[in-house]
Amino acid sequence: MFHAYDVKVSKKIQEVFSGRRGPKYGDKWHKMFWEISSSKGAFVYAVIMLALLLFLQDHRVFIWLIPVLVTAITTVILQAIVKRPRPQETKTPYKPIVPTYSFPSNHAGSSFAVATSLSYAFLESSFELAWIFVIGFFLLAVVISLSRIVVGVHYAGDVLAGAFLGTFVTLLMFGLS
Repeated sequence: MFHAYDVKVSKKIQEVFSGRRGPKYGDKWHKMFWEISSSKGAFVYAVIMLALLLFLQDHRVFIWLIPVLVTAITTVILQAIVKRPRPQETKTPYKPIVPTYSFPSNHAGSSFAVATSLSYAFLESSFELAWIFVIGFFLLAVVISLSRIVVGVHYAGDVLAGAFLGTFVTLLMFGLS
């Protein structure tokens, strides 16, 4: 029952956000945006972390990465346990580099772990406009996560579970420190 609902919601998200009418995108810009967001979006976070390391020269950047690593390892373990196949209903040229399972989404988990971790860092700083960056971090996490549904490599439930896991792990880890 849940799977059928998840498939229905995922197809609706694809229709709304991709501009698709059937199996094709509405235009090449929709296609390019979502496929780049899906395959390269996480690199934006890597660049942010590298910039923080270089400009701030602060060793805490490595501490901010720990929840991301824990989340990534946890999602891989959960994928191996759950073994939910990736969507096949949607034909997409995007193929994961390493064949893995679908639940939970590692991209969503890692993206939300980074967004939550960076939010902690910025909100605890003396930077007056930190909240603008926090909004940007979470918007990027939402776009990366949503793109995984739009390109057809995850169901909505996979992405929600990954987002929850990444946020929860980070809050748990920083809450304990």
